[in-house]
Amino acid sequence: MKRFTMIMMAMVAIATAAFAQSKIYVYRNEENTVTIPDSTIQGMECRKVDSQMVTHTNYVMQIIKTASGDVKIPLSEIDSISFVKPVGDAVDLGLSVRWASYNVGANSSEDYGGYYAWGETEEKSCYSVGTYKYFDSTTKDYINIGDEISGTKYDVARVKWGAYWRLPTQAEQKELIDKCTWTWTTQNGVKGYKVAGPNGNSIFLPAAGNRDDTDINYVGASGFYWSGTHSEIHPGDAYYLYFDKSGGKNVYDAGRIYGFPVRPVVK
Repeated sequence: MKRFTMIMMAMVAIATAAFAQSKIYVYRNEENTVTIPDSTIQGMECRKVDSQMVTHTNYVMQIIKTASGDVKIPLSEIDSISFVKPVGDAVDLGLSVRWASYNVGANSSEDYGGYYAWGETEEKSCYSVGTYKYFDSTTKDYINIGDEISGTKYDVARVKWGAYWRLPTQAEQKELIDKCTWTWTTQNGVKGYKVAGPNGNSIFLPAAGNRDDTDINYVGASGFYWSGTHSEIHPGDAYYLYFDKSGGKNVYDAGRIYGFPVRPVVK
């Protein structure tokens, strides 16, 4: 029902968005995005008949009517529909995933962007146990939101950027450390690391520090970047990429309550 509601909202929205946007984007679960210019769209509807002409009780097929014919996509394959072009610039470093050129909430490589508690998708003024969304104050326990939240509704990169952007996993952050050359530098007045991949392409990771309670710490000296991987040792922790100006870099676990920046990845 939730999926059907989302699709129906998209059908209503197309009437008002058609003149404001140039395309719609249908994001499919198998990471294959369907892009359709809105100037060719004549209508959208859902049907109870599938591609094999079998009639179901519930709606099973999204139909996008265009000037050149109907585009038919099973509802079960649709992750979301957007009228906004996905943001982010993917850099191929020669690794298993491509890395974004800037942080979530940023406008450039040097911009620190937003600070987010693990699993939360909005910034806030205080980062503590008392303000953490996934801590049960009654039981005094952390709420389990998954061993791997990368690509889920708890992933701020996915929520903010759409498409297939997501938090890197712990393994992907380790790959960034192990297979790349890290050079401490200053870029446009901002301290951080130039990270060059095996193929010579590079990204810049600013030393944005972190948020703890109402404080901002280690700005210009260290970087703390969330992964989507929960700690298997401590229920209140998750893994993050750490680096400092002395050359230290590794993946550690830390309290989920802290505010760290996010550098997304995409296949």
